[in-house]
Amino acid sequence: MQSSLPLPRNPDGVSVKSFDAQPALDLFPGAALGFLTVPSAPYPVGGDSGTSERVIGRLRDSHGSAEAVRGHLLWEEYRAFYTAMNVKASAVSTPLKQAARFLKAGAYRPIHPVVDVCMEIEYALLCSFQVYDLARIGAAVRYAPAVGGESLGDAPEGAVARAGECVLSDELGLIHSPSLGNDHARLVGEDSTEALVRILRIPGMDRSVFDRTVDEAARRLDAREVVVLDAAHPAV
Repeated sequence: MQSSLPLPRNPDGVSVKSFDAQPALDLFPGAALGFLTVPSAPYPVGGDSGTSERVIGRLRDSHGSAEAVRGHLLWEEYRAFYTAMNVKASAVSTPLKQAARFLKAGAYRPIHPVVDVCMEIEYALLCSFQVYDLARIGAAVRYAPAVGGESLGDAPEGAVARAGECVLSDELGLIHSPSLGNDHARLVGEDSTEALVRILRIPGMDRSVFDRTVDEAARRLDAREVVVLDAAHPAV
């Protein structure tokens, strides 16, 4: 599923000129990533009404209960994926952990229109999503194993990436690390006009599920650009 659409541009006219996941895909050829550029705007007053019910309703329709989610085959696949990259799997937030938490709580707190659609799809289909402000992403996005010692914008002092963990970065620094989380300054917010959505397929997940995830997100978020990276097409 290689896109011929143009690469994203942010509101300041700075192109995201390249996406490169080859170093990570050489290690994990069964993985894949999708990058979607989508319009972004905050909820109008009262506009998030019904969001929690929609997210929880689809979660229940998809998985039934928190216990069923914890028994899902992908629970172990996520654990194996992060363990293989030198990360303590129990410390990483995964779609299954989040889905189980919200099913147990029976409620979801709306965050942002783009994020909430992504979370609904993530919890139902179990591909991992991250949502960033496109204007705060540099020209060359890369998904690759960390050397070790890289710091993340707003992480506590002394907290650094582990050698071997696959991190998302650009020429400005780390964007996301499984062990550290996101650079919160890069996340989509109320003043964002465009968002960059990252979707991750881990090894062990059926490719058709990933393709369905990208297709649904692109359709529902009115994506302007779609780029998919996999072992056959690791960089654009």
